[in-house]
Amino acid sequence: TLLVSGDTLWIVPLLQQTAYDPVKDFAPVTLIATAPTLLVVHPSMPVKSVKELVALARARPGAINYASGTSGSSNHLAGELFKRLASIDIVRIPYRGTGPALNALLGGHVKVHFALVASSLQHVKNGTLRALAVTTEKRLSSLPDVPTIAEAGVPGYEATIWLGVMAPVNTPKAIVDWVNNEIKNAQTSPDMKPRLEAFEPWYMTPEQTAARIKADYEKYGYLIRLTGIGGGSVMTPVLMFGFGQPPAVAVGTDAAEDLLVLAAMAMDVCGLPTFAWLTLCLMGLCSVAKLAAWALALAVFGGGR
Repeated sequence: TLLVSGDTLWIVPLLQQTAYDPVKDFAPVTLIATAPTLLVVHPSMPVKSVKELVALARARPGAINYASGTSGSSNHLAGELFKRLASIDIVRIPYRGTGPALNALLGGHVKVHFALVASSLQHVKNGTLRALAVTTEKRLSSLPDVPTIAEAGVPGYEATIWLGVMAPVNTPKAIVDWVNNEIKNAQTSPDMKPRLEAFEPWYMTPEQTAARIKADYEKYGYLIRLTGIGGGSVMTPVLMFGFGQPPAVAVGTDAAEDLLVLAAMAMDVCGLPTFAWLTLCLMGLCSVAKLAAWALALAVFGGGR
């Protein structure tokens, strides 16, 4: 059994009790790709750089707001990390997902947002949003002229949404290495480039993947404890693929559809549909449906162990 998950794999255990440890209970295989994020502002904001935004926020503490998804969402954590490292006071305005948050920014109801490139790039191009920086460690190949937040004035800042592949903890290393190599070959295949427009491919060895998960878990664990983030509902999309059995997708609440679509796309572009077919248990139908989705996902994953 293989599991494909976004960074909610380690976010959820930091916010609520779970039956798994993201560091100890999986055998990391590789990261597939990142879903790049932009620090964007409404064009009415009198800032054109991260340094100008930080200077304005320091001059007007508590007067600037930023939109995010619900508590513990990736863009919420990105915003809180930015506040801490930049030593500024900007006010979070929570929405029920990234879609409503982006719409609020476009309407001018909020002034700052950490938005996925896939959903915000067209607005940047047509001038309805202004991009100040990317949240990743390095500049994006798709946006080479947009600086990282770290190089634009907030040293040490990096917040990357990633998609990774995990196996059960006791999976033989030979199998882990084989799957890793197959994914690497798919990522570097020439016909993959046009299918990765919403992503930045991000290959890692199993050892590097394990180190990344541990580092993020510790980094954001500290941030969550420091800021008191917690409670409420969080999004938890998890895809599970098994040989000889259908996978399951367990979807929580909030903006789960965003990462669910990204994860499904990543599996497709990396040539992994051969593992199994997708069963999508969509969120928001009713509580019984959500519980059934979780039960099915746990049954499939537990059976693979």
